[in-house]
Amino acid sequence: MSSAPIVRNDRAINDGYLMVVEPGHSMSTQLGSGVVPVNNSVIDNLAAGEARRLIVGSASDVTPTFILGSDVGSAKWKLERTPKGGLHGIVSQTTDTINTIGYVNVPAPIKQYMLNNLQTQTLTPTTGHQFAMFAWRMVTRAGITGGLGDYTANAIVGSSAGSLFQFGNAVNSAGYGGGTTSASGNLSTLAPSAQPLNVHSFRGQMAYSWPASTLPTLAALTGAVGWGPIPSLNYSGYAHFSPSFVLYRFVIVDLTVLGMTYLDAETIEYTEWLAATSPAGTVIPAYHITKNGVSIVVPARVLLRDGRYYNDTIPTAPSTIA
Repeated sequence: MSSAPIVRNDRAINDGYLMVVEPGHSMSTQLGSGVVPVNNSVIDNLAAGEARRLIVGSASDVTPTFILGSDVGSAKWKLERTPKGGLHGIVSQTTDTINTIGYVNVPAPIKQYMLNNLQTQTLTPTTGHQFAMFAWRMVTRAGITGGLGDYTANAIVGSSAGSLFQFGNAVNSAGYGGGTTSASGNLSTLAPSAQPLNVHSFRGQMAYSWPASTLPTLAALTGAVGWGPIPSLNYSGYAHFSPSFVLYRFVIVDLTVLGMTYLDAETIEYTEWLAATSPAGTVIPAYHITKNGVSIVVPARVLLRDGRYYNDTIPTAPSTIA
């Protein structure tokens, strides 16, 4: 007797996905069309079913929330929805404070799962799992080169005691490697001021490989993907440098459970990003991946309609907030 097929919320999602936040996705219901999140708003995790196969607990244990600092709605920063469902955050680069923040908070059980299973550095071949994260966004005002603001604005699970992920850094401050990136539309190697404006961008990174003795603690991992200085980091190095951008999608995946290398997982997410941001008639190229040792070829396809974020616009120009 065959088992019933597993129904996924998204064509990219598979076993090993821990978190997919995409407010403009047709399967996201917690934030309706045009709804701007408030502090502690619940946000759909489109990979909740997959996460719960790895994390024992209730649905709330894998459900992210949106955290807002007290400056929201002031002259210092603004959060709004784009016509196609993205979250646009405009951050002041002159009057921002430690409270000029907004971020998607990764649930503690997901962070603990990563800490429990993360591959760490040893003198012998490494063991444990590898993790990756991906983000789709559109920068609307560049961060300022010379500060750390763009790193913070793109940090995933950032912390003063260390990060599991952090865009913009090839190695962490202690010099430990990991954080591998590749070039599939990835802007991680560009200085904040060099990133193109009002252009859809894709970014991805592997988790850092930490020595087991210095692995961050759960209590230190307070930040996630968002705008402004993440609260667990030293504000003095991050003030007045943050970019403004639209966040469309944020993903955390356990590559080991997924059965893929980072590059194969990135190929899938990058291809979905390309389809979501391209016009009708675009040929989405074929690609080849290996999953659990099995070679898979995904054929090319032609978009019959515009991608869901193609030609999106922003309601408010970042220049309205100095």
